[in-house]
Amino acid sequence: MVLIFSSCEKTNEEKIFTISIENKNFLELNLIDSLVENKVFELRSNMINAYSNKYLIDYASRIKNQSTDEYILENIEKKAINLLNDSVLLKNDSAYYKKRLLQIKLSLQSKLIDSLKIVFQYQTKLIPNYTRKINIEKVEYFILNKINSKPKLLVYIISDFNCITCEKTDSKLKYIIDNNNDVEFRFVYFSEYTDPKLYYLCTELNKKGKFRDEKANLYLNENLQNQKKFNLFLLENKIKFNQNEFNISTSSLMKNKKILGGKIYSTPTFVINNEVYDHNNAIEFLQELIKIKKE
Repeated sequence: MVLIFSSCEKTNEEKIFTISIENKNFLELNLIDSLVENKVFELRSNMINAYSNKYLIDYASRIKNQSTDEYILENIEKKAINLLNDSVLLKNDSAYYKKRLLQIKLSLQSKLIDSLKIVFQYQTKLIPNYTRKINIEKVEYFILNKINSKPKLLVYIISDFNCITCEKTDSKLKYIIDNNNDVEFRFVYFSEYTDPKLYYLCTELNKKGKFRDEKANLYLNENLQNQKKFNLFLLENKIKFNQNEFNISTSSLMKNKKILGGKIYSTPTFVINNEVYDHNNAIEFLQELIKIKKE
């Protein structure tokens, strides 16, 4: 069971926020546009979590042939009261009793929702309806996949080999790439402290068509700063160090810094149609975003 949350515009004046439940039913919520943009996404995310929790409990109660009130009474209200000991029950009109009862109810609710998410294999995905834009067409990149026809879409993955999050998302990214053979994925190595030697390795591996296969070995490149390790990597991939090529790759590296400097704030960042998606959970909605952009 998956709830997909996306957004669209009906007219230039009237913006709506659309929730698709299992891709069948739709619910519209007014777009809150009175806040600054970087707070809107966080607000919507919290709102959607609350809505999806309610939807999940409603769904579970229908399976049990119960009303939502009956389901909550059985699984939260009665259990909360039973968890309070007799000495506390004697103080059922006290502020302490009410506070403690509320704490237990909230704890039971959280555990119930977590268990239902596991049982129903439930997910929610929020796709931001706003983004900033950058001109990325002239950036130097490395190919992550080969397609036989003109790509329907270009996706740039701006990443840093010293970024732990980038390394963790690599397996998810590989799955997305493998399941979109009409999309070209372009890897851009970018960091405040990009290593020229590492960039040179990327360039040479890209020329040999080995970049995608070897990319995973380049993460956490502290070891590559050791000259012996660097030479070993060259030898294993049959790359002969060429000073002129190294200078060219360094020039490309500086070009990328000039294009992206001050415009990319975190990694990994995804750029589609010059639109920047850099939310910390961007990888989670990337597949759905690609699907929307291809339509």
